[in-house]
Amino acid sequence: MKIHPLNEEAIREIGWSDIYVSGYSEKVHIFHYLAGVNSKNIIVLHTPVTAVKNCYECYEQLGRIYGFNVFAVDYVPGEGECSGETQDFTLLNMVANLDAVYEYVCDHFSDDIHLLGYTGAGGIMAQYYLGTGRKFKSFAQFACGIYGDTTPLGLPKAFAKSAMGILRLLVKIKPTLSMAFTPPAAKGYHAELEVSFL
Repeated sequence: MKIHPLNEEAIREIGWSDIYVSGYSEKVHIFHYLAGVNSKNIIVLHTPVTAVKNCYECYEQLGRIYGFNVFAVDYVPGEGECSGETQDFTLLNMVANLDAVYEYVCDHFSDDIHLLGYTGAGGIMAQYYLGTGRKFKSFAQFACGIYGDTTPLGLPKAFAKSAMGILRLLVKIKPTLSMAFTPPAAKGYHAELEVSFL
């Protein structure tokens, strides 16, 4: 799916709006679609390195087609429309921001609340948030990978399937098999901090 630039005026005409609540951050941004006060609610967590509006086409069908009240959240301090500084990007601060969103939904809409984590990091954060004791009717995780598509690996499908077969056989022969490797050194902003984990 090709992501197109967001036409804010057009999406407001079809029911999308901005809501801001306070958690750890003074302003936690919720990009919201109202299907109805008593409709099912879904909180959408995306990867924490982009604004939720940049991913609009990934979740807009939840409201338009499936009739959910959608709460797509910029929950990372300093990212998207969430106030704060990037150095405040901690697990506890993100949880505090998500708690504010959850409480807002509980206070203003039905208690039929679902959680969707998409992309790798958004899914991981959603899994973590499930463990905080908040009650959700369901949880789903979605990543951008397509089952059986080896294109991101840069390998022909036949080769990848053959390699997987060989790896499975090796693990059956020797279950403790492991391969040591050293990740490449980090480059760019805070590279010295990244390298300290190696």
